[in-house]
Amino acid sequence: QAQQLNDDQTQELRDIVAWRLMGTDVTDEQARWRDDAVMRSNSVSLVERRVRMALGTGDRRGLNTWLARLPMDAKEKDEWRYWQADMLLERGREDEAKEILHSLMQQRGFYPMA
Repeated sequence: QAQQLNDDQTQELRDIVAWRLMGTDVTDEQARWRDDAVMRSNSVSLVERRVRMALGTGDRRGLNTWLARLPMDAKEKDEWRYWQADMLLERGREDEAKEILHSLMQQRGFYPMA
């Protein structure tokens, strides 16, 4: 008798496979499947990994998509605030970007120094 997986178990398996497909050595079809799985996922670490992948490949459009997919508490991390400011500067929204960058400069760490 075949075992039936519930929705959470199915998504957990998707997350595992998507994690393994986070390289550049995947087919277009695998990349589409991976991105769909990440889009449906509630795993912050998986979405953050996808953001880093977009950064690593210079995919600015993807960077915007995946940053937007992060939950609000994750978006508050210095790392993602910095990249949000970078995206705002690219769009000519200097006041908003400078506000984020100024608040980052008030703290210690890598991104305040960047």
